[in-house]
Order: sequence, then structure tokens, then C-alpha cells
Amino acid sequence: MTLLPRAEPIITKDPWQCATENFTQYFDVPKPTGSMLTALLSYADKLYESCTLTELPTGTVLPQCPFPEQSRWCAFTTAAPKSVLSDYSAYGSAADSWWSVHSSSAVSVAQRCPNSWYQVMRMTPNGEVWLNDTIAFAGCYAEAHPITTPLLTTLIPATTGSGGVSRTIPPTSSVATPTKVPNSVVGQMGGVEMWAVAGAGLAASAANFVM
Repeated sequence: MTLLPRAEPIITKDPWQCATENFTQYFDVPKPTGSMLTALLSYADKLYESCTLTELPTGTVLPQCPFPEQSRWCAFTTAAPKSVLSDYSAYGSAADSWWSVHSSSAVSVAQRCPNSWYQVMRMTPNGEVWLNDTIAFAGCYAEAHPITTPLLTTLIPATTGSGGVSRTIPPTSSVATPTKVPNSVVGQMGGVEMWAVAGAGLAASAANFVM
């Protein structure tokens, strides 16, 4: 995996240009708080009831079992108390915005500087955990808030005179059928193992929460 490697890279020395990179910014992610965090941790506990947790030297705790599918994490909205849904939406929006800004450069830096990326990830308490959660819930938010492609406006030549008539038409047919696309870059990154470890952080945080 590029973003969340479990094994130390074979390359022990990165290109010299990597010394100029700010790796810590990629692990300084939005974090849930208060009652919403409590609800998320409770939900994670149920998903990981039979899972064995392994603690790393940095204090990060990782589950040693298959990770729940994306749909199970996004289904938090159906199990959560209604009182936290507004905060959950705000957190998802923040995660989505943050990942939209950082995703492209994060993948690039992780590929170019695998050793430095791995070391900073491991040295940051629950760094892998929080980055994973951010990607996961950014995906949930983007899936729940698709963008509708706007209707196209075109200039139809007038039959008389030198002007034209501005008319709004559907992009592909005479019926205005909105086209939904993902709300952020998350939807364009199916090949970046978004859900390979989705949700691991909440189980880890429940056992050893570091804010």
C-alpha cells in the first residue's frame, strides 16, 4: 500500500529532495470530538467485537482482522443518535475538504519518499489511524453528497436580426436528467486503496485514544 504501508519499505534512503517535504501535514487531520466521537467509538466497538488489537511502540493500536466494508462504516448514520448527526455531517464535510486538498500530493509524496513517509507515519501517535479515518469518512460524505452536473447554457441563433437567444438545455438529451458525480477527489481515487484499512482508526482509538 502506498499511503498506509504495514511493512517498512525496502528502500532505506529516499531521494535528497524528500528532505524538503513537510510530511507531518498529512497526519494533521480533522478529528471528531465530544459526543459525536463517543458515538463513533461505540459504533466501532460493535464492528470489532471479535477482533484482536495489536499495539505498536508508538502507542498506535491496529486491529488484526479483516476491516469492515465501506458500507458498514457509512451506515453509522442509521445507528447513531439523532443528536450527533449534525456534528457527524460537519466532521464528514471537514474530512472531505481536507482530503480533497491533500490527496493528490499525499499519494505523490508517499510514492517518492516511501521511507520518510513510513517513519513519520509510525512516529506520529495514531498517525496511520487518523489518516485512515479521514479518508474513510471523507468517502462516506462524498457518497452522501454528490454534486449534480449543472444544465448547459447555449446560444441559439435567432431567425432574424443579429442576436441570439440564450437557452438552458440538458447536456445530453431533451430531458433534464441530472448527472451525479462524487463531491470531491475521493471519488476519483478508487486505485489508492481508500478502503483497504477503512475504519481501522476508530477501533484503535477506542482502545488507545490520542487526540
